Amino acid sequence: MKWKKISFLFTSVFLLFAAGCMPGDKKEEVNMGMHVDLAMANNLPAMIDQAPVIVLGEYQGMDRVENGARNPKNPALPSENTYHEVQVYKFQVDRVLKGELDQKNIEIGIAHKLQLQTNDGKKIEIIHPLYTQPENNQKYILFLNHPDAYTHYHTFRFTPHSIKLDQKNIAHLVMPSMKLQKQRVETQDQIVHISIDGFPSDYNDQITGKPLSALFDLIDLESNPK
Repeated sequence: MKWKKISFLFTSVFLLFAAGCMPGDKKEEVNMGMHVDLAMANNLPAMIDQAPVIVLGEYQGMDRVENGARNPKNPALPSENTYHEVQVYKFQVDRVLKGELDQKNIEIGIAHKLQLQTNDGKKIEIIHPLYTQPENNQKYILFLNHPDAYTHYHTFRFTPHSIKLDQKNIAHLVMPSMKLQKQRVETQDQIVHISIDGFPSDYNDQITGKPLSALFDLIDLESNPK
């Protein structure tokens, strides 16, 4: 199955609510259904084609946490009403495989949390369903956007977007955990169960197990067609 390519990780979020009051002192149980439209890259050639910048290097640790939601009147500032947490990591580039960079030490913004609102106006936070936690001092190939004009760090245009390399330089495609598709948030008077759909159940991983040399050859071939 081929998945639609779009330029945003989320084009729409639809929330459906079903609440049931529990007797006694038990908290109200609330079910939320969330649908996401994903930008999926179906294979390595698609990842190479869609990413303007591809680099090999290592994460050097998280530098800061900030609000990824922007102020609609001034996108240079964070939103005052919505908080979507982004973890900003330092990344040391060993080799640029596609595109151009002005420096070898860059910043990567990784969406970590999403803020949602229940039907009674309460704000809750969930782990971003596309979140993947990077490992420090571990070799990665990253498929990046150009730096954001307002936040100045690199982000990811699609999923999957990262390849981890083991000690033998064998590739392992990094995918979000399927456990994030069902989450539970407890507030003072509610237990909110969030079910997230829109993820492919039949994604064909054609990258894991390939040697680094084979990835280099394919990236060079796809980036510089004759």
